Amino acid sequence: MRRKTRVAPGWCYLVLLFGCAAAAHPVRGQTPEPLRLVTPEGHTGSVTSAGFSHDGRWVVTASKDRTARVWEVATGREVMLLRGHTKGVTAAAFSPDDQWVVTASLDDTARVWDVTGHTAAVNAAAFSPDGHQVVTASNDGTARVWEPATGREVAAFRGHKGPVNSAAFSPDGRRVVTAGNDSTARVWDVATRGSAGGASAVIREHDPVNSAAFSPNGRWVATVSGKIAQVWNVAMRRQVVVFRRHAGLVTSVAFSPDGRRVVTASYDSTARVWVAATGQQVIRSLRGHAHSVLSASFSPDGRKVVTASGDQTARVWEAATGGTLALLGGHTNRVTSAALSPDGRWGVTANGDKTARVWDNAGHEVAVLPGHTDCALSAAFSPDGEKVVTVSVDNTARVWQVTTGREVA
Repeated sequence: MRRKTRVAPGWCYLVLLFGCAAAAHPVRGQTPEPLRLVTPEGHTGSVTSAGFSHDGRWVVTASKDRTARVWEVATGREVMLLRGHTKGVTAAAFSPDDQWVVTASLDDTARVWDVTGHTAAVNAAAFSPDGHQVVTASNDGTARVWEPATGREVAAFRGHKGPVNSAAFSPDGRRVVTAGNDSTARVWDVATRGSAGGASAVIREHDPVNSAAFSPNGRWVATVSGKIAQVWNVAMRRQVVVFRRHAGLVTSVAFSPDGRRVVTASYDSTARVWVAATGQQVIRSLRGHAHSVLSASFSPDGRKVVTASGDQTARVWEAATGGTLALLGGHTNRVTSAALSPDGRWGVTANGDKTARVWDNAGHEVAVLPGHTDCALSAAFSPDGEKVVTVSVDNTARVWQVTTGREVA
């Protein structure tokens, strides 16, 4: 599931070196000097091999640091980290269709890797209701479904004409709804694996859709676009209700567990709770953040709301009154996402400081999840509350054990 990106000015010299290595004499006009390996930024050991993909778009490198990495030729970006060998990697090469990379290692194994995943920042991730799959949304214009136990990609949904901002499963796990910068939300059938005729339903807005979510009964989809949120009848592609009181861009939307309420977050530094059927605001607003509110969601019992903000904090609120119950501070950058575990014992935040953090229900930090190399954009719990999935601008999704903070996929 890992798809990493980093500017790597050194890699181009490495490829040129291997391209010229067979020449008996230096290129005309070149000063003779010993050939040397220039390690791309990202590898921490000597590079042992490099090779182009058959379409010329990618380069794969192998290294004594026990990893192989895939790089984009046009930009020099590292787009994939292949990690799993226990000793140095001695060789790496693409398959004829460029769908796979094979690596050989001093650990006496060869491995085959699926390299068809995301090639740009991953904006959101969510577990399926049974916890057996994860869906991710990316700036590469796709949403993808993965098996977190193996990291294997099982479906890719293509159709958005631009970045995909969010993705979420339906309550029965059979569908996925995505929100895109192309001013559409799309509903996909998971069973088709993205191979059969595109989305089963397309909801068209006038502005980019920042977030979309299913209702608990699976009949409705809530979307946010511009300064408004809307609820739609999926089967009819018909607007049911509109929520219109935010003074800034609306960033996220979520249903309460019983489907009777909706919570929205906005650049106007507030979150608001609404009656899903009528669009009436339940309470005036959740006020207290000093900067944009980037996400908002209900607790599993519907009695609390958790918000994340650009003011470097997350807050837990009483949904009925708007009172603040806990302030989650200590972050050193904006908090991009916040969620509560299914049993209500834990909270998780994703942060611009490249980490996610786990909190207890008293607001005490209990674990820091390091590893991303760029801003973490989203974090969500598995249905059993034992794992967290995080996504990042570094093109990766990672799965962590909550109680230990150990990365497991």
